[in-house]
Amino acid sequence: MDPRRLVCLAVVAVSALAAPARADTPPTVWDSAKNRSARPDYRLHTETVERIMVERQMPQDGPRGAHLARAIMELEAGNARDSRDVRLRFDLGQAYQRARRHKDAVDVLLPALESAPDHTAAPEAWWSLALAAAYIEDSALEKRAYIAFIERTRDETARHTGRLNLAETEMRLGNLRTAIAGYEDAIGLASQAAWSSDTYALALWGLAVARDRAEDPTGALREATRALAADPQMHRIQRDPNVFFVPAYERLWYVGLGHMAGAAGATRPIEQLAAWESAARTWQLYLRAAAPTERWLPLAKAHLARSERERDLAKKRVAKLPTPPPSDEQPLIF
Repeated sequence: MDPRRLVCLAVVAVSALAAPARADTPPTVWDSAKNRSARPDYRLHTETVERIMVERQMPQDGPRGAHLARAIMELEAGNARDSRDVRLRFDLGQAYQRARRHKDAVDVLLPALESAPDHTAAPEAWWSLALAAAYIEDSALEKRAYIAFIERTRDETARHTGRLNLAETEMRLGNLRTAIAGYEDAIGLASQAAWSSDTYALALWGLAVARDRAEDPTGALREATRALAADPQMHRIQRDPNVFFVPAYERLWYVGLGHMAGAAGATRPIEQLAAWESAARTWQLYLRAAAPTERWLPLAKAHLARSERERDLAKKRVAKLPTPPPSDEQPLIF
């Protein structure tokens, strides 16, 4: 949800596509006759899927890592990387991605998916590849993986999230017109489904940033105002554990725009001052964190200059406010 994403707005929500292991077809007698490892491979696959499903359902502060570590250890011991059963290669790559071994995940998933792009288990593998590519900042591969995922998944909710993440990727690549169209498409789809409120808010935030970077300040303010209405405390941008940004400092752009929109909508001078102070502080943090090669640096500097100018004006307005009369009440003494 780059932000670069909101992966993400870069923004990105987690996938809920894992199929139960029992939905896979076990090898037949003939399969086993042709491939002696078919049955042990199938058993390893089903056990891995069950472990990953258990890990996904655990709270983030629980012993999640132990399940992943056990799955990875057994997959590696079973030579999953070179298995004739592509499901094991998918399993290993997805386990690597969930363990934040993103380069390893790409190294396993990409050749596996190139060999079986339309396998019934491929949609979630494409999703994992997209996330891993996002984390290692390979936007071209990330885009390819999201497109493949969107074309193959049957899960409408996941497709909405995929479209949102693809728009983020396009923005990171500098394809702002395509990104804007993608965000608008995601907003249209999400607005038709009550269960897509998260996607709707994140798409509005992404559209605000894309219009801002496309030199459309009026459109950016409009969309940021709509985003604040859908996400008043910027919770989905700042605190949603399923939304990540690559690079991490991209989150600050969304927050900075949110504070600027909040300042524009504030009616009391003290509220305007607080919003512009927050905006200036956020843009300062962005500029300190951003890479020297970041293409959006000049615009961020302009936002900082404006925020500081508006903050100083707001301070003068607050200073001119009449001092409230002293209270007649006697202070309590303890």
